[in-house]
Amino acid sequence: EAREKALLENFAFFYGAIPTSSAPIIFASQFDPKSTELLSTAVLFGMILAAPIMFITALLLGHNRLHGDEHTTLAHVQLSSDAASLACGSVFLVLVALLRKNWGFHCPAKQLVFWYGEILTIYAALSLWLNPTLPGWSICEKVRESPQDFWVCLFGWLQSSAAALALVLTYMLVRSPRLS
Repeated sequence: EAREKALLENFAFFYGAIPTSSAPIIFASQFDPKSTELLSTAVLFGMILAAPIMFITALLLGHNRLHGDEHTTLAHVQLSSDAASLACGSVFLVLVALLRKNWGFHCPAKQLVFWYGEILTIYAALSLWLNPTLPGWSICEKVRESPQDFWVCLFGWLQSSAAALALVLTYMLVRSPRLS
């Protein structure tokens, strides 16, 4: 029972280190448009500061617990999150395909949301394919031999494109709520 309590305390501490989402920005743009810019800056700084805090917290709280070393643990976590992301992205793309007449592709924000979902789905599939825990199916060993491989460059491009689209969508929301 003491071990379970310690695990729950560690989980609560780690969960507290996770930054807020962009939902407060959306609420601010609807209910107090003057505070949106300040809130966007606060959320951005919170996300920037949270990354190293979460990483260090995860290392200290979960050191050598799951699989014996951090690399294997990280690879297994990445595998499960990539599989979930690919499933959710596929559902999103199927729903957009089914509702394409009602989706409203004439709206620039909806076009960007579609491309954001498309890019993240491809990113999840490629990340899954690059995962080293899939022996015989992963291309991880080939990538280690040639770090400038096409797949690595594509992976980086997809990651940067998704970040850029997220920034554009946030900017559209803050500057022109009518477009979003």
